[in-house]
Amino acid sequence: MSSCKHPNVINYYVSFVDESDLWLVMPILEAGSLEDILRLRYQNGIKDEAMIATILREILKGLQYFHECGQIHRDIKAQNILVGLDGNLHLSDFGVSARVNTGQKRQTFVGSPCWMAPEVMEQTAQGYDNKADIWSLGITAIELTQGEAPNSELPAMRVLLVILKYEPPTLNKYETIWSQEFKDFVDSCLQKDPTKRLSCNELLEKHKKFFAQAKDNNYVRDVLLKDLPNIDQRVSTVLQSQAKEYYDKIEKRNNQRNKKSAVKWDFTGSSGGQDELVK
Repeated sequence: MSSCKHPNVINYYVSFVDESDLWLVMPILEAGSLEDILRLRYQNGIKDEAMIATILREILKGLQYFHECGQIHRDIKAQNILVGLDGNLHLSDFGVSARVNTGQKRQTFVGSPCWMAPEVMEQTAQGYDNKADIWSLGITAIELTQGEAPNSELPAMRVLLVILKYEPPTLNKYETIWSQEFKDFVDSCLQKDPTKRLSCNELLEKHKKFFAQAKDNNYVRDVLLKDLPNIDQRVSTVLQSQAKEYYDKIEKRNNQRNKKSAVKWDFTGSSGGQDELVK
């Protein structure tokens, strides 16, 4: 992180140890993550293609720099893209990133299943390189359009089987909404064969028509972040939601225990003058 200096990559100031805790000091980006924004305002996805083109262009610029520095992010998704109140977007969360030299491959099984590239799942001797991030970017593009990643309703192991067995997801089921240029961009990212995937620079070059509709950070600030609850309100909402989930689990567990312990005994003597014990 300390070696990365780019407008679309989260900055790092200093780190220090306090007793057993390691603290990293970074800018606070009060608009939160793209996942936060989707959850708060766009549960069914963003339907403004110019906005999505703007977001993807900024992510690509940061990812291009990251790759040029010899790094693979390995966990590109809306949750790991932070937004400042000025509308600027930043790649973040390098907890599973790795350094890779030209021609070098990685083989570690790392990432989030719904966004993970097929070659990362397969764990073959050939390994994978930074093209794995391009697949994750394509999944993130679909995530922006529908509010969640494809296959997010499935268990993790099922997700792996679906991605390896079936054709890559596309935007075809939204034919009347998205331009052909946007569909082509997603298809360029979601090639199962990593050698057929374009690099960040190639994506920006090949899909100029798609990115021609992208706007500046002011558009993100004025449209995407408009009327967004401030960070204090969102933290309060999250804490209330977590508390509710916690107490709901306790109540459900207690109800299950009560059902097991609630045994009713009936001494009615209803048959042939003999008492019956009915559970």
